[in-house]
Amino acid sequence: MFVSGHPGSTNRLQTYAQTEYQRDIAYPARLKSYVRSLELLRKYSSRGAEQARQAAGSIFGIENGRKASEGEYQGLLDKNLMAKKFQEDKDLRDRVNANPEWKKAYGWGWDTITSVLDRQKLMSRQGTYRTLRGRLFMMALQIVQAAEELKKPNGDRQAPYQEANLPGTKFRLFSPAPVYPELEEVQVADGLAEALENIGADDVFLKEVLKGRTPEAAARELVAGTRMADVQVRRQMFDGGESALASSTDPMILLARKLAPLMTETRKWNEKYIAGPTASAGEAIGKARFAVYGKSVNPDATFTLRLSYGTVKGYPMNGTQAPPMTTLYGLYDRAVSFGNKGAWALPARFVEGESKLKLSTPLDFVCTCDIIGGNSGSPVVDREGAFVGLIFDGNIESLPGRFMYSETTNRAVAIHPAGIIECLRKLYDANGLADELEGTPNLQ
Repeated sequence: MFVSGHPGSTNRLQTYAQTEYQRDIAYPARLKSYVRSLELLRKYSSRGAEQARQAAGSIFGIENGRKASEGEYQGLLDKNLMAKKFQEDKDLRDRVNANPEWKKAYGWGWDTITSVLDRQKLMSRQGTYRTLRGRLFMMALQIVQAAEELKKPNGDRQAPYQEANLPGTKFRLFSPAPVYPELEEVQVADGLAEALENIGADDVFLKEVLKGRTPEAAARELVAGTRMADVQVRRQMFDGGESALASSTDPMILLARKLAPLMTETRKWNEKYIAGPTASAGEAIGKARFAVYGKSVNPDATFTLRLSYGTVKGYPMNGTQAPPMTTLYGLYDRAVSFGNKGAWALPARFVEGESKLKLSTPLDFVCTCDIIGGNSGSPVVDREGAFVGLIFDGNIESLPGRFMYSETTNRAVAIHPAGIIECLRKLYDANGLADELEGTPNLQ
């Protein structure tokens, strides 16, 4: 099998110190935040059907993120993976240090990374908690930042306000998607409460936001007083620029104007002391790796076009063997086994149309092709160049692949074309589309 696509991001070439930081600090903090957010949203959902509907999308997104992060974190907790990462990093550094020319040109990279991580440990909480959750404040902040950034030459602006990115920024800012004040209020309040727990009431950010109020009172007054939920108001403020901002009494705009300089200061500090040195050190270590190993080590994924290859193959799972392929039989068995409820409930079209389907039709299959987030939608072709599948996921065991690939259990998951055609023809009454996909269009 061959998979072509744009895999997004891997961290396989990080130093061992960077991987340790991910294991000991970054991932535990992220997972803790996911759990808190889910608890808040589920509590909000319990208020009623409308609140549950409002929170459903956010719950789905956070659960998806948590699933991925938990799987990656389990990889970091794997002693064998960490031992291999340690040895790979040590071998490269030892070979660089053994060559005086390489040591002078590249050896400083590891020490710089270590220094950056020490600074990052001290400042990570401020960077995490100096913000307000929800959409209202972020939209107000974008309007305030735009007024300042658009005065600058394009190359000096923050990325969201550069000409190439500005249409996307405005599209999101002026989206008519509804904002739910009740949900915003509980998210802002909980975010401020979490910030209090982690950076304390004396932090300059919290002093400015709370002004002696409780998180709940501050959230209530900010959300109740703002007009940022109105698309036309946002557009008028954006188009009005500095003069519109200067005359505004909107509490979110006023707060954003107060906090924007602090956030700019934090961003510049991060660029100077974290992002910039990390990039320079990473470049040096990358050059060292190329000098030592040449083209034998694959670069990390960066959304550039890649071609991966492998074979269709099952894998060990839960003390047994996962098959290389599933069928429509499995789809219905899974739904029935869980009472056709919750996440396992099939759409009515599938329930009503079961008798029309050939249930032995292949539905999904797995292969050893090395993929990561960003590969969804990638075509799978066989050795003859025929289209045989479409990537849509990886198995749960593939999640540690962000840090290291293992052919034993890492599998890409693809939908089989036969399953697509079977459902198009027999459930969706889409014979014309199926004919086109199979290369036999009905010209009538």
